[in-house]
Amino acid sequence: MGVKGFRSEWCLRTPELLKTISSLFEYDSSVPSDTDWFSVNTRSGAAHAFPFQLQDFPMEVPLTLSLGISRADMGRNVSWFWDRQLERARRAIQAKGIIHVVIHPTALQAANEDAFKAIELFFQKLVELAPLWKCSPLEVAHWTKQNQVENKKAEKKAA
Repeated sequence: MGVKGFRSEWCLRTPELLKTISSLFEYDSSVPSDTDWFSVNTRSGAAHAFPFQLQDFPMEVPLTLSLGISRADMGRNVSWFWDRQLERARRAIQAKGIIHVVIHPTALQAANEDAFKAIELFFQKLVELAPLWKCSPLEVAHWTKQNQVENKKAEKKAA
């Protein structure tokens, strides 16, 4: 079966790295859409909640919600952080984008009682917002690629 997707440590990404992994993986999640932590100083995030693919790069399934480490860096409590993530998810849903949640099992981020409670409440509220397709990043990548093929066929037909 093998590993199908990639996300670099600390969301490190360069054109050379992305080109290299494009032949090894079906998708990448090293490009965040959010600007809280990884992209605030570099302005190098995707800035939207949609999968995309650039020539010679893998299908990108962006991280659309902040990583828990940004909460600690901001000095905020877990309830504030996950309430904020719910608002971001709401905006992504309104834009018909994806919600890509990554939870790290470290005490600083998610492996503590307060975080467990806040994350559980986040998911309870999230499923109440709208009917959602719950899937893996690999399924999102496959769906996006299939739609790109269908859109190209429709464009050729219309021309």
